[in-house]
Amino acid sequence: MTPPVKLSRAFSLVEVAMAVGIVAFGLIAIFGLLPTSLTTTRTISSEGMATDILTALAEDLQVEREAPADATPLYGLAVGTDTNGSVFFNQAGLPAASPSEAAYKADWRRWTTNHGASACIIHLSVGWPATNAQGQIEALVPLSHHP
Repeated sequence: MTPPVKLSRAFSLVEVAMAVGIVAFGLIAIFGLLPTSLTTTRTISSEGMATDILTALAEDLQVEREAPADATPLYGLAVGTDTNGSVFFNQAGLPAASPSEAAYKADWRRWTTNHGASACIIHLSVGWPATNAQGQIEALVPLSHHP
């Protein structure tokens, strides 16, 4: 009597090669998307910080001051005496010690209106990076307590 033949179930070399090829194709596609997603994440992060800076500047402009000609309390914007200016911010959104350390540049320009001598509009813009802006957001801030 001959012993019974055991049939073992296994994958053939062709099936294994096909499975490895499919997985490799999927991984290459996923790794191909990484640079795009990193760039998008960096842009969104920069835009979010620029929005925070713009909001802080707008709030600083709207704080009541003892005299309208006084500089703003947080960032020292002299909107009562100057017609435009710039403020530099680091990567964390704090005022930079020098323009060379800045990641963001905030520009402002004062426009007077025809609605009385005490009204004006401040045009704010924040760009990043500070030296050669590739992204920028803007806002208009109306002020009624301008001299």
